[in-house]
Amino acid sequence: MSRIIRPMHFTPALLLDLIAWNWPRAKKLAWWARQLVKDPAAETVARHVHNEVLRILRPAESMVRRMLLILALKDPIAPVPPANAGASAHPSPKTNSPIIPVQAGTETGATTPPRASQFLLTEPLTIRLPSDATPFVKFGPRIFVFGSGMDWRPLPGEAPLPPLPAAPLLARLSRLDAVLADPDAHAARLARLIARLRGAREAGRLTRLSPIRPRSLMPGRASRPLGELTRSAITYVCWGADAALEGAWDSG
Repeated sequence: MSRIIRPMHFTPALLLDLIAWNWPRAKKLAWWARQLVKDPAAETVARHVHNEVLRILRPAESMVRRMLLILALKDPIAPVPPANAGASAHPSPKTNSPIIPVQAGTETGATTPPRASQFLLTEPLTIRLPSDATPFVKFGPRIFVFGSGMDWRPLPGEAPLPPLPAAPLLARLSRLDAVLADPDAHAARLARLIARLRGAREAGRLTRLSPIRPRSLMPGRASRPLGELTRSAITYVCWGADAALEGAWDSG
């Protein structure tokens, strides 16, 4: 099994090469996920197809999000203090604060487009269990009759789960396609978000340190459909994002 050894030092040139090598790979993952939806015009999609698309889409989004982070940190980011920093040291939960945003994962403010229309730049801090876990088998009554053994036949299965709406899944694919088509614009969005997070932290507010999770908690980190080469590429991108957060752009 192949294994990538983390370089001792990421240089700006290596970060640029990382983006050039792996951006086309992210496009292929997005194309693969979209091909699984056989009929884009259909109103529903089978549940097993929906889950299979998410197994590809989650790691693709995580990979793109980390490459956007590398691009966002290319230029120095000055902290932007909160607009109401001097009003109160303890902001109300109803205000637009980085720790309790009005629309988590998007830029806050009155002119911010709805969350559903933009690619999520941050990853949730909470961890969700997989929704397609195999249920336990339910067995029927086990009546013992001497000489005949026990009846272990399972009860008749429940009706199959209904299909899921296709619109949210297709919209998520479209948001990823939009980022892949214009990475600089979304990297600029992420840079503005990082500036606000840093400004809020300097103002004494409780906020997250990074818009992404650690690599061990990355969404889609253990996706089954991914090959070893793709998983290695995603791991390499994660290392590059960590290096960018540590100031690799300033090491050249």
